[in-house]
Amino acid sequence: MIRLARPAISDAEIAAVTATLRSGDLVQGTRVRAFEDAVAGSTGMPHAVAVSSGTAALYLALRALEIGPGDDVLVPDFTFPATANAAEATGARVVVGDVRADTWNLDLGRAPRARVAMPVDCFGLPSELPEGLVVEDAACALGATRPGGLARIACLSFHPRKVVTTGEGGMVLCRDAEVAARIRTLRDHGREAGEFTHWGMNLRMTDVQASLGLAQMARLDDLLAARASLAAAYRERLSGVPPLRLQHVPAGLGHCWQTLALRLEPDLDRDRLILQLRDRGIEAGIATYALHRLPYHRERHGLRAGDFPSADALAERGLALPLHPGLGIEDIHRVCDALLDLLRG
Repeated sequence: MIRLARPAISDAEIAAVTATLRSGDLVQGTRVRAFEDAVAGSTGMPHAVAVSSGTAALYLALRALEIGPGDDVLVPDFTFPATANAAEATGARVVVGDVRADTWNLDLGRAPRARVAMPVDCFGLPSELPEGLVVEDAACALGATRPGGLARIACLSFHPRKVVTTGEGGMVLCRDAEVAARIRTLRDHGREAGEFTHWGMNLRMTDVQASLGLAQMARLDDLLAARASLAAAYRERLSGVPPLRLQHVPAGLGHCWQTLALRLEPDLDRDRLILQLRDRGIEAGIATYALHRLPYHRERHGLRAGDFPSADALAERGLALPLHPGLGIEDIHRVCDALLDLLRG
């Protein structure tokens, strides 16, 4: 079976985790600080705070900005629900906007107004950043590039499907030292200089996770290069095929290819195609979700499908194809051959 996604774990990662376990120092210690420094250096951001998940990163970034009841947070409709869940956890009101039909990122030209915007870098393609207060959901975008770099506050995920993994884990990257300090306090039960000065929760990263992440960061360039090569092979084979639409990458932006997805034309049954590919030994999946199609968010926020035509089409007909560094170019050709054969049939 050609897997849809698989973490790239080498002997170096296993050795790093084993060494940490043997050290007896397991929780938010020297390895966490080293991992924070490695990611900060790679992204050009002055401050990095490692936390327990990408969702925790989004939540803590909003909390550090004192976003809460009475505030609106703008999120795209086409996203994993964690984006909206993190905003709602602060007590803020979630405001949802449609995405662009070409890049699949938040359509700022048609977006509602909100105190803070939380654009998502869809599958690793940097989003357009609005003016004002921004928390960039860069969960998929480690290694992606745009002129000017990340937003002033950006959040990463290290889930196993991401470019770099710590199993679970996340990080807040920011340019403001005071914001970073508040996040460090809030992730550790509100502890500051040894005293519990604020309300907080345990949202820390362990040293076990960080040691895995550090070993992954040492291979970051190779991991990104492998993904770029595989994505280029896909796009060469599938560009211009009439029933398929690939994600548009505007000039000047560097995609990190956390996911390779495409949108099918309306007359194609995405779910049936997933089953047909599985019968041929290929694991495919949906691209991601649309908030207006999820029962809780639809009812909670009064979302209607007609308000989000681009996200609706992507949620219904978005197809994710296998992409991870464990694949070779021959695997990509096998996937493309099977997909094109099924489309012809």
